[in-house]
Amino acid sequence: MTRSGRCVTIPAFVLFCSPYGDSCGLAAGAAWRVGHGGSMLLASSLILMAATPSQGAPAQQGNFLLLMIPYALIFVVFYFLMIRPTRQRQKEHAKLLDALKPGDKVVCAGGIHATVVGVTDATVQVRIADQVRVDVEKASITAVKRPE
Repeated sequence: MTRSGRCVTIPAFVLFCSPYGDSCGLAAGAAWRVGHGGSMLLASSLILMAATPSQGAPAQQGNFLLLMIPYALIFVVFYFLMIRPTRQRQKEHAKLLDALKPGDKVVCAGGIHATVVGVTDATVQVRIADQVRVDVEKASITAVKRPE
């Protein structure tokens, strides 16, 4: 919209909605008046106008590296806040499971406190009470209680 209040024709396909809500559709070069609702339409129209070169103007080439900087920064933030700590916890848990030996006191995923009796590749046999032994998956062991 110009300062005089006239509509601007956008040289692209845009979503055009009537201000009264009775019709919507795609229009080529649709004229749209600012102030009749549809802030998303305004934002997309402005993006299309900025991305579409005017007639007779040379096409602008954006620097690909400059366009990728925000995405790289987002990835770096996600890596240090989410991915790296998760990997470190997984490595520590794997070390904990590899170091299991008979006599260790453990806490299982269900909250059961037990003593390790035997260890195999995938399972651990634990004693939860006198004469009660249960086989559990190694992955279900969440913590090893250290003697105080």
